[in-house]
Amino acid sequence: MISRQFTHISIITFILFNSSLIAQTDKPYELLDRVKKNISSKNIHYEFIIENNLPEINNSINGNLYLSSEKYVLLTSDIEQIFDGEKTYTIIHENEEVLIDNKENSILSLKPDILFDFLNDKYKLSMIKTTINTSTIKAEDNNNPGQFYEISINVNDLSIIHIKQGREVIVLDDKSFEIGYYNIFKTISYSYNIVLPLSFFKFDKEKYKEYYLSILD
Repeated sequence: MISRQFTHISIITFILFNSSLIAQTDKPYELLDRVKKNISSKNIHYEFIIENNLPEINNSINGNLYLSSEKYVLLTSDIEQIFDGEKTYTIIHENEEVLIDNKENSILSLKPDILFDFLNDKYKLSMIKTTINTSTIKAEDNNNPGQFYEISINVNDLSIIHIKQGREVIVLDDKSFEIGYYNIFKTISYSYNIVLPLSFFKFDKEKYKEYYLSILD
């Protein structure tokens, strides 16, 4: 009788344990999917800073990013970019030039909608940290061992707190590794459901009559 009860309890424990593991595995995918839907369905504004820590670059970019589904407008002190869903317009005021690309071609190495790429088989996702208000997901590149992203998300409004791009470098003893972050997107402020005119994500050629238009291949 005791043996049967023990076996019964063991089976229940096994089922509960494995169900918990499955739920934990699904969580990062579910959370990123919710963030994706949030970004895709609302007009969103990010004030941000990107820090690039590569030795040969080592600089930062401050700016404002407006997202509406796949469309975006990027404003920095030197360059503006508009992606209308089909073409990318890069406006370089210093040169009085507009570069027109027949595809999406952001000057930013990181921006919030990059997480759309993580919801496929190329990346392995895991939840590495959770608090009451935030969750941090690690996205490891299956095709490039050691390359990864860390995405910190505000679970209350589904905004992105930061995205860190990094790599794991094996040290000399081949038994341990160091982690270096070489690109970091940080949110300074965030707002959503903002009202924008229908023309906001369209390039107005009339505004740049004096600019040279260059069509990229």
